[in-house]
Amino acid sequence: MNPEEARQRLHKLLGEQLEFNKDFDNYFSLLKETMQQDLLKWCNDCKENITQGSVPRNPRYKDRWVFFRKIGRGVRCTLVKIKNSTFINIYLFSHKEYDDLRLEYGYKKSSYYGS
Repeated sequence: MNPEEARQRLHKLLGEQLEFNKDFDNYFSLLKETMQQDLLKWCNDCKENITQGSVPRNPRYKDRWVFFRKIGRGVRCTLVKIKNSTFINIYLFSHKEYDDLRLEYGYKKSSYYGS
């Protein structure tokens, strides 16, 4: 599946308001077909409340639910939803960018900055 088709399927599944990070297409292209299908199934599971999300520890983001997923060796996914509302962001990125987002949301200290 190509990245544009994935975007269309995710919009249909999670809503037209869903925004993608700038590197989504590049990282989606790195995934094998089975991993791509697994990502779409995981997004559906998040929507259907089968997969548990969590509220970020950073008070600035208390209105959100965040879902995290490791895909393969070098790709990470984060799906963000407004509580009791719509999904707003999906990020596909490297472990460092994933770590930076988790740091921003207050989930952990970064392993990249010696903290």
